[in-house]
Amino acid sequence: MFGARSWSISVSALHGLHRLCSAGGKQRRFRHHKTQSIRSANINSSASSGMNPLLKSAIISGSLSLTGDLVAQILQRMAGGPATEYDIFRAARMGSFGLFLYGPYQHYWYRALDRAFNARSTKNFAIKVFMNQTCLAPIVISAVFAWTLALQNKLDEFPEKCNRDFKNTLFTGWKFWVPASSINFVLVPLQHQVLYMSCCGVVWTAFLSYSSSKQSKAVDGK
Repeated sequence: MFGARSWSISVSALHGLHRLCSAGGKQRRFRHHKTQSIRSANINSSASSGMNPLLKSAIISGSLSLTGDLVAQILQRMAGGPATEYDIFRAARMGSFGLFLYGPYQHYWYRALDRAFNARSTKNFAIKVFMNQTCLAPIVISAVFAWTLALQNKLDEFPEKCNRDFKNTLFTGWKFWVPASSINFVLVPLQHQVLYMSCCGVVWTAFLSYSSSKQSKAVDGK
């Protein structure tokens, strides 16, 4: 009698344990499917958000390059530059550079960096900043010099332009872009990095224009 009762209790306990395990398994599967559904929804939402990412990067960069040139010209006149009309051709050169070269180049550049150094770590952060300044910056400076000169039919002046302005532009740029790039890689999500760096480009273009204007004025006053 005692043995039968013990057997009955043991069987009941096993059934109870089985139900608990089944419930736990269902809960884990539910969580897994829920997580997968959220990821799929995010992917589908990103895919159906509208504009092609490359085209979006190009348009953003082109628009902000145009804005940067406008700010630069305004500051140049406020700093005591020549009172001339707004140079629409200069603006077009900068805008087209951002649209056709700088925006698309940044688009692929930051995605390549993210694939190569995906983990968030101090080492990867330092590598990204270093590569941004030693690989990206020299190419962009050379490209903008060549682009603007070519559109003015002055490409033969490219070597002289680089000898005169490349090193100073690069070194001055490091003082601005190293902190900006640090913020970009640490705090800004990948999908917003081109926008952030383009906004920094507006500030940088205006700063360079204002600094150049003051330097020219000082030289003329000597």
